[in-house]
Formats: sequence, C-alpha cells, structure tokens
Amino acid sequence: MIFLSSKWFVGMIVIVAFILVDIISTSVIVSKNGYDHGMLSDFNNPNRTNTSHNYMNDVYVKPWCRIAPYAIGLAVGYVLCCLYQRSNTFSWESILPANRSARYNRIKQGFLWIVTFAILLLCIFGTYGDYDDRPLTRSGRITFLVLSRIGWSIGLSIIILSCFLGRGGLINRFLGHRYFELLSKLTYGAYLWHTLVIFVNYLSRDQPNHYTIANIVC
Repeated sequence: MIFLSSKWFVGMIVIVAFILVDIISTSVIVSKNGYDHGMLSDFNNPNRTNTSHNYMNDVYVKPWCRIAPYAIGLAVGYVLCCLYQRSNTFSWESILPANRSARYNRIKQGFLWIVTFAILLLCIFGTYGDYDDRPLTRSGRITFLVLSRIGWSIGLSIIILSCFLGRGGLINRFLGHRYFELLSKLTYGAYLWHTLVIFVNYLSRDQPNHYTIANIVC
C-alpha cells in the first residue's frame, strides 16, 4: 500500500518536524520579545526603540515561523495523489452494508463540517475579546499566534479533501463553479505581486505616511 511505504513514513516525519519547528520557534520568539499582540505589538509597547526588531521582521516573514502551513499542504498534496491513484480500488465503506454505510457517512461528514467551520471561525474571531473589553491573557494570545495559521491550514485541508472525495455538497458546487477559474488566476497573481506593489508605492513617497482607512484601502 502506498500509505504504508517507507517514503511515506519519512515524509510524515519531516512534516511533523516542520510543524514542531514552527510551533517552538514562534512561541519562543513571541514570548521572549513580547510580540503577543502580533503586528500590533510595536504600537502596544511605546518603550520599544529598536525598529530593526519587530513582529514583522522577527516572526511574520521568517520561514521557520511559517513552515507549518507549507508542511500541511505537502501532506494534503501527497494524500490527494495517493487517493487519485487508488480511485479504482475498494474502500472500507464499500464493504459495509449500504444503509449502514450511508447513515454512518452522513453523521461523520456532518461532524467533520462542524469541526472544520469551528476551527476556521476560531482562527478569525479568536482575538475578538481584545477588541470588546474582554482582553485575552498573554498566554492565550501567544497560543493564538502560534496555532492560528496551523488551524486555518487544517480547516482548508479538510474542505479540499472533502470536495475531492465528492462529499463537499453545496460547498463543492459553489467553489467548483467555472466563474472562479478566472478569479482564482487573478487572486493568485495579486498574491504574487502585491508585496512588490506595496513596497514601490510606499518607498517612492516623499512625505510621511498617515495611516487612514482610505490610505490602507488604496
């Protein structure tokens, strides 16, 4: 079986090592330097004077603090490849009685979608208390910074695998619509070029930048 090959075990060890490196390095750097507010840490710490060391330079752009989503993507890509190669073989569900298998699959899929959306919503609104007079503890903010990207990657991976296996339902039909083909190319192109455009825009100005809503949108 492909999933039990020696290459699979080596690959899983490397992926787990990447994830551990991400978790350990991010948690140590964030806790040591007081970056528990993320990119807002410099604004929340008026005593910081060394502008060469901040959350953006020390955490946000460092590969060892961002490698976990990449590792999870590698694992998902390998699983998709293996599932495609084994698409004509028997699955465990096909051996079960039809009514039992269908009922079990519906319960399992429903639970999986609930868990997926719970993870994604937690990644989006996990720090809502900081903006609603119910601030998180320092350990809570550090935990969010360390695990939010990993959780978001896991949530998206579950959606990808579910749609690939034909269990995405309405979500699969919506995301698989042909109108998204052109939009996906545009958004990916914007992702590749946006950093360069931002740097050229800001570094070519001959006056101080004032952060307003209109300025950020433009």
